[in-house]
Amino acid sequence: MLFNSRSWVQDCSLIVGRYWASSLYSFLIFKQHRHYYNSFHHVSLIEVFKGANENDEKEHIVSREIVYNLLQGCLAKKDLALGRHIRCLMVSSGLDFVAPLGDHLICTLALCGSLLEAESVFLKISKPSIFTWNAILFSHVSLGERRNVLLLYAKMQHEGSQPDGVTFLHVLKACGSTQDLIRGRYVHSQIVDSLVSFDAAIGNSLVDMYAKCGSIGFFCSF
Repeated sequence: MLFNSRSWVQDCSLIVGRYWASSLYSFLIFKQHRHYYNSFHHVSLIEVFKGANENDEKEHIVSREIVYNLLQGCLAKKDLALGRHIRCLMVSSGLDFVAPLGDHLICTLALCGSLLEAESVFLKISKPSIFTWNAILFSHVSLGERRNVLLLYAKMQHEGSQPDGVTFLHVLKACGSTQDLIRGRYVHSQIVDSLVSFDAAIGNSLVDMYAKCGSIGFFCSF
């Protein structure tokens, strides 16, 4: 590639788009030219991807980096149909169970409006990591399915996964929204007994949970 100015970004993306129709790996070549790669937004990447696939029915094998950028662009556009297409691409490339791509796919599908499909991805992971658990918990919290968060948390503990700070934030939010003081106090005790750093985010979440449960005094006396 001979372009070295930001004014040529659009022309570069057009060339990459044409080349990509036969090989998605051309994105890696495009990425090497970081001077204009930084202005090649995820959404623009999505447009190149869509255009290439409209003209080419072949199954592509893509890198993890490409899939990550596609998921970022899909999330920015909140395009569920595109998310489904990327999921198929991940399956054909053997990347649907690769962390953290699988976790990111769960969040993307949920935030694009399909919690059911996000759960489908989650259920196919035989041994979810704490990051995968956090992804499905985040998905339920984001879509207002707070009671399901508590059920998933119980299942997570039953399967032996140890919560981290992010897990506690999701569960505390669910406890506050459902006004489940008993569960909230239990989670509070878990935080105290764990090695998780008691930072401002945890502290604020505890205050919020107790306030919503109408029992702020419990926090002060814990």
